[in-house]
Amino acid sequence: MSIQILIILFLTTTCILSSYATRGKFIVDDVDYTTFSTTLKPDLNLGKDDDKGEFPRKQLADCNRQIYKSSLVSNASQAANRRLNHTTGSWHANGPEFAGLVVHGGFTGGRAKLAIFAPGNVGDKQYSSALISVESGEGNDYNLIQVGWTVNPCLYKDNEIHFFLYAQGVNSQTCWDSHCSDFIPTAGDTALKFGDILAPSKVGQIDQNHLELSILKDDRSGWWFIIANGTIVGFWQGHYFSSLNTQATTVRFGGETYTPAGGDSSPPMGSGVFKPGWPSLTSYMEDVRINPNIGAGFAPENPQTIETRCYYVADVGNTKWFQGLGFFFGGKGGKDQDTCVY
Repeated sequence: MSIQILIILFLTTTCILSSYATRGKFIVDDVDYTTFSTTLKPDLNLGKDDDKGEFPRKQLADCNRQIYKSSLVSNASQAANRRLNHTTGSWHANGPEFAGLVVHGGFTGGRAKLAIFAPGNVGDKQYSSALISVESGEGNDYNLIQVGWTVNPCLYKDNEIHFFLYAQGVNSQTCWDSHCSDFIPTAGDTALKFGDILAPSKVGQIDQNHLELSILKDDRSGWWFIIANGTIVGFWQGHYFSSLNTQATTVRFGGETYTPAGGDSSPPMGSGVFKPGWPSLTSYMEDVRINPNIGAGFAPENPQTIETRCYYVADVGNTKWFQGLGFFFGGKGGKDQDTCVY
C-alpha cells in the first residue's frame, strides 16, 4: 500500500473520530472518552500480515474452518443449554462447552474482571478460554463479539495465554484479533494488543493477575468498543454487524472450551482446578456488569447459571470472595465421569 493511500486513510479516520468527539460522550470507570481525536488514533499497521508470517490469513481461515465456523457458531445455543450430566459410561468430546453466567434481554454490552490462569495442556485442535461474549440474532443474522484470554494452539502455534478477540458479523463472516474487517485498532505503546501473551497467575498465590474488560456499544454512534484495563483497544463503526447494530440480546461471562468431533478428552478450563472458596487455585470472574455504557454499568439480577459435563460454577454473588457480582468456574476436563468429576 502506497504512502499516499496510508495518509488518506489516516486523515479520513481522524476526521471521523473528530466528528464523533463533538456528538457526545460516555464515561466508563471514571475514564472520560470525550476527546476521541486525541485519545483514539488508529494504528494502520495492526492487523497486517508481517514478513515473519505471524497470523497469516490462511492460518486464520484454517482455524476458523476447523474450530469455529462449523462448531461454535452452529452449536452455540446447544452448548449454552447443556447441563451437568453425572451419568455413568464413556463420553467422547465433541464441540464447545461453556460454564458461567448468561443474561438475556436487551443490552449494550458487558464488563468483568477476569483472573488469568494457565489451563494446562490444550490439544492442537482444541481451545480453552475465559471470555465475555455479546450475541444477537439467528442464522445468517447471528452476530457475536467475544473478548478475553485464550489458549489456542491452532491459531497461535503455542500453548501460551493470549489476549484475543473473535467476532461474527454479516452473512456469518468470522474474524480473529486485529484482522477483523472494519475493526479499528487504536495506537498506544502501553496498551494491550490482540494476540499479546498474558502472564498467568501462579496457582496458590494470594494476589492474582487480572484482565479488566468491557465490550460496550455507544448509543449515539452505534459503534462497539473494546476496553482493556481502562484503555480503548479498538472499535467497530457498525459496518461489520447486522443484528448487533441494534443491541445484544445475550451476554455470557465464563469459560469456554472446544474439542473436535471424535476427540478423546476435553481440555482443562480456567486454572484446570475447581475448588470453590479458593481464589488462589480456581479461576473466577468478579465485578460482572451489563450495560457498561451507562456510568459503569450494573450487576445483572438473577443471571442464569450454566454448567456442562466437565465444567462447573459456584459461589455466584458471594461477596466474601468477590468484588461485586462474581463466581468461580472451570474444571480439569476429561473423557468420562471418572476423569471429569472431582
